[in-house]
Amino acid sequence: MLTHMLQARERRRGRRITPVMIAGFLAGLLTVVCVLFGTTWVGARSITPGELILLASVLAILATLAWLINSLRVGKRDWLAPAGFPFLYMAFVYLVPAAYSIVTTRPLGLLQTSEVNGTTVTILTLSLAGTAVGMWLGSLGRVGGKQIHAQQTDWHRVGLVCRILLLIPLGFEVYWAVTISTYGTNQLSFDLSTTARVSVFTLQLTSTTGICLANLRLGRRFPERLDSVLLGLTAAATLLSGTRFIVLSMVLVLLWASSRGGGGLKLSRLAGISIGIGGIFLSVLVMRSSTASPGLPGQSRTDLLLTDISSPLLIVSRVAAVVPNQNSFEMGSTYLAGLKRQLPSPIADSLFGPPTDTGSYVYRKLTGYYADNNGFGFALPAEGYLNFGYVGALTSGILVGWLLSWSYRRSGLGRSGLAYPLLLATWPFLIRADFLTQTKGVLYPLITLALVISASRTSERSASQSRLTHVIQSDVAGRDSGR
Repeated sequence: MLTHMLQARERRRGRRITPVMIAGFLAGLLTVVCVLFGTTWVGARSITPGELILLASVLAILATLAWLINSLRVGKRDWLAPAGFPFLYMAFVYLVPAAYSIVTTRPLGLLQTSEVNGTTVTILTLSLAGTAVGMWLGSLGRVGGKQIHAQQTDWHRVGLVCRILLLIPLGFEVYWAVTISTYGTNQLSFDLSTTARVSVFTLQLTSTTGICLANLRLGRRFPERLDSVLLGLTAAATLLSGTRFIVLSMVLVLLWASSRGGGGLKLSRLAGISIGIGGIFLSVLVMRSSTASPGLPGQSRTDLLLTDISSPLLIVSRVAAVVPNQNSFEMGSTYLAGLKRQLPSPIADSLFGPPTDTGSYVYRKLTGYYADNNGFGFALPAEGYLNFGYVGALTSGILVGWLLSWSYRRSGLGRSGLAYPLLLATWPFLIRADFLTQTKGVLYPLITLALVISASRTSERSASQSRLTHVIQSDVAGRDSGR
């Protein structure tokens, strides 16, 4: 019966169902069921290292199956597809710090081993399983939309505008690198400096993505010399100013453009770039630990790296410790706060006051942590659990996974096709932020890039005249060469 249903659906799509696809679908479904039952069992008792490793293995199988099914659908392996880097990065950030802390009994910064319990791992696993289910749901159905045709958009103009826009964040990053000596200060300030930081990030991500799109549409070798200089200077200044996630976002956009430029993205190249980025980031962590974390001496390089990515684990652990035992669920209040604050911060703050009702600030109130010179952001599963418990952790993962998969399938179709490179670029940051930051971090660059492309569009009549002129000039040149 199941085989018949799958074959009927695939025939409607013009593809032939294969035994491998049936086996992959059944194995994936069985794995999801096992994960859900396993996490319920683990959450009811004190977790042991062996159980955690077993759970991680099951999730690795789930990721592999999802990747296999996606590869069969598109006919090639795309390392930056939703089932590739985004899902595997999420699994690494959620599970590896927890496994390391439990197995070695070493704390990771402020996170003690005793805080990593069954409830914490259950929340993280539900978010992972939900993301996998959402990715599968987003891959269903037909994809329709109007292509952004190269002849209707002046991509030379798009590239030029984006290069000019990139000069603005470059200037700010150089200024901050020279004048700001302490990283992470004024976390609770809601003045124009915060707005400037958000604006700089928006322009950097918009400019990098626009430059990549323009070069891809024009069939140019990427990156060109001028682009390499501009992007390299901006990345160097950004690292010196202490904002590493923006550099990672720029690199992910460049990798996405490289994978679309023909020939795909080779695993060896991806591995080499990843090792290089990891080395740079680890060097920044070592330098930062001597000033930003003087109270945590004696940490190894592994401790430093895992501590840096363990904020979702820390936040989920702290939220689960007080909700719902000491504080009731928020029942969607932090999501509503994020929705009403989608306006630029100066306008939103003047209308609603300081953002003390958003997820990251509610976390501070729950834990009594008000240090102005340190912060943890927030986490996708933590906000889901904070509002609706286990159901929220699962549902938030489903919605994010669906959005990621849906936008990936629409890459290059209309304005919505611009969403995936922006989601990919901000993914390492989005899973450790609250709903307000997640939406603004993608929505503002998306709107800005769509405006730049819209302003560079030519009418159908102008495009036709341009093509006719090009044909006439080519014909005249051919005749002259034949004489």
